[in-house]
Amino acid sequence: MFRTWPKRCHRFPVGQHFKVSDSTVGRILRSAMLQPHKQKMWLTSHDEKFREKRDDVLRVYYETPLDEHIICLDEKTGMQALERLNPDIAMEPGQPIRREFEYIRHGTLCLMGAYDVREGKMFGFIADKRGGDAFVDLLDVVDTCYPDGSGHIVMDNLSDHDTDESTTGLRTIRAGHGTSRPSTHRGSIRSSPYSVRSNDKS
Repeated sequence: MFRTWPKRCHRFPVGQHFKVSDSTVGRILRSAMLQPHKQKMWLTSHDEKFREKRDDVLRVYYETPLDEHIICLDEKTGMQALERLNPDIAMEPGQPIRREFEYIRHGTLCLMGAYDVREGKMFGFIADKRGGDAFVDLLDVVDTCYPDGSGHIVMDNLSDHDTDESTTGLRTIRAGHGTSRPSTHRGSIRSSPYSVRSNDKS
């Protein structure tokens, strides 16, 4: 089978509008160590203090004593709740699982997740939508799962994390552990340790 070399691949040093076989295309790409079907993405930060904040979080990962917790919090928003019209047909030898194309929409949901870096354990719950109240509920879950000891909570700068309710929730966790107020960094990333390790001067 032959294919026309796509225009978007003209930058490759193989010429233009050549008719070549699939195997030839694969051989050329492999020899040039090119993988046009793959991509990696990055985000450019315009925060002048980004490196400082990044290094602060990395220090949490590398320097926290082994007897302290490191919990990362985040939200996965806008997840579609879909119901297939018919149940899946199970896989068989030589046959992948088959799924009904048509579906019924049931709105969107939000995953409120917490990840224990040391244990490799993820936990949380599904909420109807994100918000300060849902984030406070997630803090309550963390507090329930880790009633003893101290550690660090790492999160991004989503506005839901800076509400009065969220701040109160963090203070409640620290009060329960008998610890001081944590450092809070505004920007792309931040670390909120609830242990006595604190850089917050306020």
